Amino acid sequence: MRKLLLLTLLVSACFKNFGQTKSFKNSPPVIADSLKQDENSIESSDEKSSYFTLGLAMGNRLLSVQNKVVNSKETTEQVLIYTPSISYQNKTGFNIAAGTSFLNDSAKGFGINQYYLTTGYQLLGNDNIDFSIAYTHYLIADKYSVRSSPIQNDLFTSLVYKKSWLQPGIAFDFSSGNSYEVKRKNNLYDSITNHLKSYALIASIAHEFSGKSVFAKDDELSFTPSFLLNFGSGKINITHKTNAANIAQLVGKKGKLLKFENTKFAAESVGFDFDIRYTISKFTIEPDLYLDYYLPSTTTNRLSGVFNISLGYTF
Repeated sequence: MRKLLLLTLLVSACFKNFGQTKSFKNSPPVIADSLKQDENSIESSDEKSSYFTLGLAMGNRLLSVQNKVVNSKETTEQVLIYTPSISYQNKTGFNIAAGTSFLNDSAKGFGINQYYLTTGYQLLGNDNIDFSIAYTHYLIADKYSVRSSPIQNDLFTSLVYKKSWLQPGIAFDFSSGNSYEVKRKNNLYDSITNHLKSYALIASIAHEFSGKSVFAKDDELSFTPSFLLNFGSGKINITHKTNAANIAQLVGKKGKLLKFENTKFAAESVGFDFDIRYTISKFTIEPDLYLDYYLPSTTTNRLSGVFNISLGYTF
């Protein structure tokens, strides 16, 4: 069975440990891969100024730059993803961003997989907490592609306490959307639509090691290891359409035609994230490794690993 990749959102430099995951690991095989990309871009060192950021993310899978957990909820097929983006952060905390994801499809070649638009609010300049909330809409280029996102709407919010040496945090996510699959043989066809709704709760703890003027006068280097415990629940309503009505009715009577699948709220995985961020002047480079271990029973590998690197220029 395929794993489900869901959402992404950059919230702040201290909130690099959160992600969201959905309980669709044992879902029908029509669940497609999805792509989530960094949506608030790279945080400026001057929290009192408004700024734009041009970004480019690259990874070994369909990925989210900041929401680490979701990167592991996909098929094990490796594919190189390029996601250019532009974002605007207002000094009041409100932000907006857009991006496009490119990949090399084995059937269609190199091209656009999907677009995203996001808007939200991030609490800036608070010494005690980091808080953010954002809504993201995904525009799918090819809804029948196995690499297209099954999520078109996503609401994500997070809170981190910064005063302690180990920084605890919590995040909540609600996602909804559709995924599609169609099979054809001669003059017969069978199409399936999955209507998805999912909830996720992520508890985390992290510590940021940082220093300034490490290699140059105006640079800054940080390393943030994080531990995550991920809870989730979900619901899938399945609609079948076919011109082989007799066969569909027979399969349905025998109980082989799935119409819905629900997963109860439960712990889904534990994760470890290792994030390095280096900034010099207006440029930022940020490599990241996320390891996720899936807890419930599954027919696929429990351990998933995702590596990605993001580049940014702020002006």
